[in-house]
Amino acid sequence: MDGKAALAPVQVSLQAADSSAGIEAFRQIGRAPTTIEQDGSFLISAVPEATYRVQPAILSASSITFQNRLIARGSIAGQVATAGTSPSPPPLPATAYVSDVRQGGTSVYDDGISIGTTLVSPLEVHINTNGGTIEGTVVSAGRQALAAGAVVVLMPPTNRRQNPALYRTTSTDDEGSFTMSAVPPGPYKLFAWQSIPAGAHLNPDFMKTYEDRGASITVSAGATVSQPVVLISAERAR
Repeated sequence: MDGKAALAPVQVSLQAADSSAGIEAFRQIGRAPTTIEQDGSFLISAVPEATYRVQPAILSASSITFQNRLIARGSIAGQVATAGTSPSPPPLPATAYVSDVRQGGTSVYDDGISIGTTLVSPLEVHINTNGGTIEGTVVSAGRQALAAGAVVVLMPPTNRRQNPALYRTTSTDDEGSFTMSAVPPGPYKLFAWQSIPAGAHLNPDFMKTYEDRGASITVSAGATVSQPVVLISAERAR
């Protein structure tokens, strides 16, 4: 975390990124609890051969509270707590984000890792606490009105869109405003739809129609940037 090995309230899981994703045994790997030790180390055992995406998640305050209650009752995710199990560390700042996953000095955050029959090099999950913030409003195509209840999606550059962890999704309030926090520094595009099928923005063919409708934005570490976004109407999103 911030360049130093540390115990942090993070859950690390694996998700099969090939045809194995539809097999129950491989889906169970992603549901297995991972314990982060005091020195920041973790172990995921008995992983079948496949290509996986590493999915670190920073635990929210409510998740930490729930996990600590399970520990106090002697049960962790349905399992009996082991002797010496310690409560989870306190929540990270609201600006914390997963900055990278590395293996052997190479980033595997976007494309994942391959598990075979040979020894797997250790993974490094990097957490930074200097994420940026995006504030903005969504306006109608003619900029005549603010759009309440719009779906706002922050998308990474096209060469990184295979990584679902880099997306952010929110909706506007009654005044057409939105906020996104803990955003990793870098270039993005902001899109806003009046309505959109669930997960459609992850489909490259769907996005080809709207690529020129996004607002380009660059997020700097620890900074707040403001950006208006023009609404894509329901007719255009069909």
